[in-house]
Amino acid sequence: MIEDPQIRVLFGPNSSIIDDLLHNIGASTYKIAVAMFWFDYEPLANALIEASKLGVEVKVLVDQRSLLPMCDDAGNKRLMSVPEYLSQNGILVKIYSGPDDIFHHKLVLIDDQFVIDCSMNWTYQDLNYDLNHYMVIHHNDVCNHVARWFQRFWQRQDLSSLPINHREPQATLMPQARVHFSDEESLKTVINDILNRAEHTVEVMHFVVNSSWFLNCIKNVISRGVRVRILSNGESIPFLRQAANLGALVKVLTPNHIKKLHHKTIIVDGRFVLVGSVNLFDRSLQLDKEHLFVFHAEHIADGFSSEFERIWSLHSFVPSSSDKTSIRKSPMFPIMSRLLHGLMSKHRLITIILAALLCLASAANVLMAIYILRFG
Repeated sequence: MIEDPQIRVLFGPNSSIIDDLLHNIGASTYKIAVAMFWFDYEPLANALIEASKLGVEVKVLVDQRSLLPMCDDAGNKRLMSVPEYLSQNGILVKIYSGPDDIFHHKLVLIDDQFVIDCSMNWTYQDLNYDLNHYMVIHHNDVCNHVARWFQRFWQRQDLSSLPINHREPQATLMPQARVHFSDEESLKTVINDILNRAEHTVEVMHFVVNSSWFLNCIKNVISRGVRVRILSNGESIPFLRQAANLGALVKVLTPNHIKKLHHKTIIVDGRFVLVGSVNLFDRSLQLDKEHLFVFHAEHIADGFSSEFERIWSLHSFVPSSSDKTSIRKSPMFPIMSRLLHGLMSKHRLITIILAALLCLASAANVLMAIYILRFG
């Protein structure tokens, strides 16, 4: 966890994240704005409904993905979706149905006082099982920017349009914390600008990485002598092999430990942190509605770096495409790395012990049969 007067970060899966969301929604006094790609978790929908009943203005923007059936707190499917459920209970909901892109934001603005940014969707799966970050940001300029963006997007013609009260803060963003929206500027430009500042290290912890543009960025960073490490899921293996051939250290998460990694984080030189909704594949970078926070603060970077190192220690290096049998360069001997990786999984260790016992039992039965046949 990262504690800061303005920024607090939790890493999931963690029941404290759901508790914190429910607390912040319940403590709201006049306004909640939700921008969420996928929202199917009934307990959070109920919290929004209760806030609305107490006089809080609640507005929810979601992607059409959220029209799938919602889940209760035990993962059981309901008959209706969250948008339908919220609408029936008097909450204003608008749905984005882009022809080619998706509305991929995961933001909440509460009382214009703080922003919640998270890599998780508001789904039963993401909130209870997947690796994600959850960040509460008390920063006036960031809140003002998010409020202006939300109001502008709410009035788009491809959404159902309703008149709203609009106040326009004039503050400008401080360099220590900035938020960028894909429909205002290119997020590629933002990412490239920070990567160009890298002098020592770049750590990437992302759900899926397969952008040729990002591979070229990594190539340029490595050519300057910067150490690059990348963590991702199995879907990224083709990209990870190419990055390994360029000199990056890369690891893929195995399903033995967790369901999946859903972080969307880049850490540069232990100073800059890039987090948000954007994934590192072309559609997300070029078409989808996304946002990206850039923080320039060592203590924030330290917290994300600790999470990166924790996950990094659990998983295997990916072989390069030119060496299918060996493990990519590791600070540990390859065999020891694999042994430790296997022992880190409690379930795998139990499986190995049971298999060994079964083998011993089978061997004992064979010896007994030989003894009976020979000595009657």
